Amino acid sequence: MNSMEGTNFPNIAGIKINKLTKENVFEIFNLLMLKWSYMPTEHQEKEIVSHVAKHYDEYYVKYLKDIFEYQKKVMVYGKTHKLKEMIKKIIGVNNFAKIKNIIRKI
Repeated sequence: MNSMEGTNFPNIAGIKINKLTKENVFEIFNLLMLKWSYMPTEHQEKEIVSHVAKHYDEYYVKYLKDIFEYQKKVMVYGKTHKLKEMIKKIIGVNNFAKIKNIIRKI
């Protein structure tokens, strides 16, 4: 659950597939660009891509692979950002800036 100002929003989405789904397939795939809080394993990723390849053309298979790469980068950035914020709290913002400048000079 993600919490925003006391309101909880589940980090899950779903769609009902019907005869009009194919007309909106780009929009459906585009929803996968929203930030994920869970990253499938490599094995799961391969299975998902394989499943999509059976039902959609190569454009969407490539798009899905790009989405996986994007989500991995977002997750790494989020962890790095959280780590930096924790370090700033521990050593202080001013000390963090000083240490950063010293490291740049090395």
